[in-house]
Amino acid sequence: MAILVAAVSLIGALCLLNLLLAIGIIRRLRGQSGPPPSAELPPAKIVPVGSTPAPFAVKLTNGDTFSSDDLREWTIVAFFSDTCPACKEGLPAFSRMAKTLHRDDQTIVSVVVGEDETSADLVRALETVGAVAVEPLDGPLARAFQAQQFPSLCLLNASGTVVATGWDLDSLLKPRPEDIRLPV
Repeated sequence: MAILVAAVSLIGALCLLNLLLAIGIIRRLRGQSGPPPSAELPPAKIVPVGSTPAPFAVKLTNGDTFSSDDLREWTIVAFFSDTCPACKEGLPAFSRMAKTLHRDDQTIVSVVVGEDETSADLVRALETVGAVAVEPLDGPLARAFQAQQFPSLCLLNASGTVVATGWDLDSLLKPRPEDIRLPV
């Protein structure tokens, strides 16, 4: 009987050790979110750097109109989709960073591609950081900016020229060598 109790106790201790090791591995894996720092993401599929989007005009959720004539010193146009898991996952970081970037000479416009009823949560979250437009995939902003993947972001100057593109604000504001255009 004593051998049986010892065997059960040993098996229980081994199971407890296994559980603790599994919890440690899971915590470490959760800490490694995103691609490794050396991994380069492909460029966002959106209007290329150095070009100008087609003229556009769209009604925002607050009732205002946003058009190509409304570009300020620098404007960020961010495209999200209500069916995109990466958009929902990156939304808190986008909101935090967009709030810290707030300046008087800038505009942040978020474009939610989807249906009004399915994108309500996404729209509410984005309205805290700037203007929001909701449109279908072939809407005026998606066509003007040639948005094909989500999330995709564009940084434009006052003349409407795209100066940077990216998947999130961090990649948008960090220049890549191929995006730097020196005057001739």
